[in-house]
Amino acid sequence: MLKFSRLGTYEKHGVLACFCEDMSASSASKLLKINRNTINLHHKYFREPIVQ
Repeated sequence: MLKFSRLGTYEKHGVLACFCEDMSASSASKLLKINRNTINLHHKYFREPIVQ
C-alpha cells in the first residue's frame, strides 16, 4: 500500500472493498467516514497496476 498512509488495516480493506464494488469516491468517503481525497489517492494507487 502507500508508504506513509495513516489509515489502519480496517480502513484500507474498506477502501479496497469499495473500489472492487465500483463505488465512487464520494459514496465511499461517506460510508467509511474518510476524506474523499484520501479515497481518490488510494483508488489511483489501485488503478496503476491495472492500466499497465
